[in-house]
Amino acid sequence: MTWRSILLLLVLILGVLSINALYNSLVNAQTVLSGANGEVLYAAGFDGFEDEWQQYDGRLKSQIADGVLRLTVDDTNSTIYSLAKPAFGDFDMQVQVSPVDGPIDNAYGVIFRLHKQANTCDMPLKALCDLAEIDLFAVPLRLMFRPTSNTADGYYIFLISADGYYSVWKASETGSTTQAKKVSQWIASDLVRQGLDEKNTLRVVAQGDTFQFYINGEQVALCLPDNPDSASTYSGGECIGGQMVFGLTDADYATGQIGMVAQSTVSGGTGVVVEYDNLIITSPAPDAGLQA
Repeated sequence: MTWRSILLLLVLILGVLSINALYNSLVNAQTVLSGANGEVLYAAGFDGFEDEWQQYDGRLKSQIADGVLRLTVDDTNSTIYSLAKPAFGDFDMQVQVSPVDGPIDNAYGVIFRLHKQANTCDMPLKALCDLAEIDLFAVPLRLMFRPTSNTADGYYIFLISADGYYSVWKASETGSTTQAKKVSQWIASDLVRQGLDEKNTLRVVAQGDTFQFYINGEQVALCLPDNPDSASTYSGGECIGGQMVFGLTDADYATGQIGMVAQSTVSGGTGVVVEYDNLIITSPAPDAGLQA
């Protein structure tokens, strides 16, 4: 091989690496919205916004129609969420939610600070990994290379149920899977308006590593375990093995996407349909979310 051939090869390699780096930066780029105290960062009435939210069909369905974001869960013990494109650090989020069909033994609410890791793939170009997910290119590319799946996500979820409970969950990456666990056990509350077609307003205030949770304008307390590696139990109006506190402190995820989430349960079964409307996200005031 001549020096000219070697030099040409090096130029081609550098070109491929540069293109790959540019492609990765464009694919993984995420806008983190922020602003002055009280400034509106994002709002959605769902009379549009089709390009800003995840939508898909199937037994787990996300659809913007009739002025709402509608999530449908037709699998038992399954979870669906629809994410907005922007990411947020500190925020004060409110949204109106209403279960409109299915069992009242359900769960629905908001997911926030969803943190996605970059794709892992042993193909020479990230673009090839994405092409391998398209039917037309999948077979030949998978024969040539061996792409791997995305690494797991981490996030927080604030849930209520149509039969009058609320809970807070956290999901963390564990190897190649995501495991979600209750940060605060299910707690019965008269603040939750029970039944189908009942509207509840959920609010989450995130400031740094501190989170506050509200149902219909009232802040709710969490049953947090004394040992963070174990779980507490809420029974008879008491937090057993833990303490009732207003707010959660956790520093694992500083920014991330927000979205709406719905779940079916083993005991409740399928057919859960939940609608979301009047979402508004502002930059929190210095004293936002503080319990008086």
